[in-house]
Amino acid sequence: LCIVGASLYYTSQLASKLAAEERKKMEQVVDAIKIMADEESGGHDLTFASTFVSQNTTIPFIAVDEAGNITQYNNLDTAKVSRDTTYLRTQLKAFMSTGEPIVAEMGYGLGKQYIYYGESYLLTQLRYFPYVQLAIIMLFLVVVLISFSTAHRSIQNQVWVGLSKETAHQLGTPLSSIEGWLELLKEDGRNAETVAE
Repeated sequence: LCIVGASLYYTSQLASKLAAEERKKMEQVVDAIKIMADEESGGHDLTFASTFVSQNTTIPFIAVDEAGNITQYNNLDTAKVSRDTTYLRTQLKAFMSTGEPIVAEMGYGLGKQYIYYGESYLLTQLRYFPYVQLAIIMLFLVVVLISFSTAHRSIQNQVWVGLSKETAHQLGTPLSSIEGWLELLKEDGRNAETVAE
């Protein structure tokens, strides 16, 4: 329990730090999207902005305008997007439930963009890691308990075998001595029944 508790606490701290870093990264991506939307920006800034957006290969996001229309998305399963028309809306609802959007003022009458984003695959793995660790520890404990139970049963069986041997020996010794005594009496010519009486 101490190991699992410490692991949960440490992983939670790491996940919080990673989530904060992902938020900063998404804010930079939003700034790059604003630069790309600005027609007045120079070619150098536009190239840098598009490079910055394309380099975000880990954090999935969906950009929505003020009317609620999806204007842009990135790092989502493109096969599902083309196959399932409700996939983007489902992902958008999931992103909305995880946190507040980053609001981008686009300028030049373009209004606001709301960027909703999800967790990266690494952050998701990090959040589930303690539970995987707990499952492994529980499996280990079950194997140890089964091993101890089997060993205990084996020791008990050995004790019972030893007791039965000792009991047989204890019973056998007087019987064999009586039998030997009766044989001696027969050799002396005495009647065993008379002696027994």
